[in-house]
Amino acid sequence: MKNIWNNILTKEFLIEEYEVKKLSMAKISKSVFCHHNIIALYLKKYNIEIRPKSYYSIGKRNGRFGLPVSDETRRKVSIANTGKLSGKNHPNYRHGKTLSSNYCPECGVLLKSYKSKKCYKCNRLGTKASKETKLKYSLMRRGKNNPNWKDGKSFEPYPINWTSEFKESIRERDNHTCKFCNKKQGKRKLDVHHIDYNKENLNPDNLISLCKACHSKTNYNRNYWEVIFSK
Repeated sequence: MKNIWNNILTKEFLIEEYEVKKLSMAKISKSVFCHHNIIALYLKKYNIEIRPKSYYSIGKRNGRFGLPVSDETRRKVSIANTGKLSGKNHPNYRHGKTLSSNYCPECGVLLKSYKSKKCYKCNRLGTKASKETKLKYSLMRRGKNNPNWKDGKSFEPYPINWTSEFKESIRERDNHTCKFCNKKQGKRKLDVHHIDYNKENLNPDNLISLCKACHSKTNYNRNYWEVIFSK
């Protein structure tokens, strides 16, 4: 199975929603249940020009559009900003960098800081946390302290038919490939995930193979993943 976003975020769809309807990346992302950074990546992939943030502050799109501004206010603003809002004197000047060029060179994610050269994930790639640090964070998010705690639901036993042979049959059906990212099974076997999160439902149509990284993502925003995997 190909990456599901290739089927949803097609060039025709993005042109219709982003260029014709003029919807923002945030609104498009909510309609398809994904992060707005994914929309940005696909816009770049299809060479669709991304609108600057200033686009939403011009004309009727501005929240103060149509509100009167007195001549006295205009005069005060003009005097206060004379010689102050150009080049290095501008309060938002960031060494010549602009939002359109401030993306992570490794993964394309929009950086939150102008001074950052890479996003947090790519910047820490290859670094390892100490055992003490791992233990500390593990204890902080264990049991009821974990935001995904579901009243001990994960401790409920699996049905008797949930065997190694049964799980292997699901992996073989999926060609030992993660159904979300298309990663092939390596030394570690793929996880078998319940789409509806019901351990008792062993219907093969309710089970899919996922790699460890993708399976861990399904612990968050369960309604979102049910919609994605049910398509």
